Amino acid sequence: RYSVVEEWGDIKYIINCQNVPYGLKNDGMVVVGSEYHTEDYPLMKEIYSNTQIALGITEENSIYVIQGEEYCEKKGMLQVEDWKNVKDIAIGKSHTVALLNDGTVVATGRNTYGQCDVEQWNDIVKIYVGNQSTFGINSEGELLMAGIIY
Repeated sequence: RYSVVEEWGDIKYIINCQNVPYGLKNDGMVVVGSEYHTEDYPLMKEIYSNTQIALGITEENSIYVIQGEEYCEKKGMLQVEDWKNVKDIAIGKSHTVALLNDGTVVATGRNTYGQCDVEQWNDIVKIYVGNQSTFGINSEGELLMAGIIY
């Protein structure tokens, strides 16, 4: 819900998407620093963004699209509504990746360079993304990569 940024309090985390600040309060409430965003959001555990989209992990461990634009939807980056048991999210230039509670990884979006080819990954504890790449670290500290680095 919209509120003046200077009046925000009890903030756990802040993101910026399309020049709009979003704050995650300690109680899970999402506040927005733009009068044009008046939506009430579900309670969130975490929030994430790149310059084009903002996503959150709800208290039910699913993904909620806080802010997305048509460009990202055309790339398939917002096809996340069926993802459950989400532990972490990473957002690339043209793809979205989630680490699930069971250590597996799912991805959606453009797969031009193989950056979404993570379906065989398991026992992952952390994920990261680059513009056209996805990285995972497994429980043994090994680094896995899909896509390219340039």
